[in-house]
Amino acid sequence: MRKVAQKAGVHVTTVSLALRNHPKLPLATRQRIRAVAERMGYRPDPALFSLAAYRTRIRPPKQRLTLAYLTNWDTEWVGRDLAPMRGFSRRDRSAPATRLPARTTFWLGARNLSSERLNEMRA
Repeated sequence: MRKVAQKAGVHVTTVSLALRNHPKLPLATRQRIRAVAERMGYRPDPALFSLAAYRTRIRPPKQRLTLAYLTNWDTEWVGRDLAPMRGFSRRDRSAPATRLPARTTFWLGARNLSSERLNEMRA
């Protein structure tokens, strides 16, 4: 891939994306790089492809995101039956659980929830 990238005048990552026909790249770029690779006789290494696929499958996610819903009702329980709260709590059952962000609700009236504590929680 490095030689194809040099010949095409692009980065190796661009070659990788083009060879996988990734939509992130313009179609013309993908076609041009694929043509260069074909003229050079480039063939992907099936063993390397299998290793990369294996590593991707076994690698745990680096960071799991959390969606937070902040409420400022008179009490912690007011508003729980409102449509936005029900929609926030509902999970998309079609997506793999490991890809879904965790969801939590914070009531701003809680004694232990100061603005300093909220700042500590942000990413």
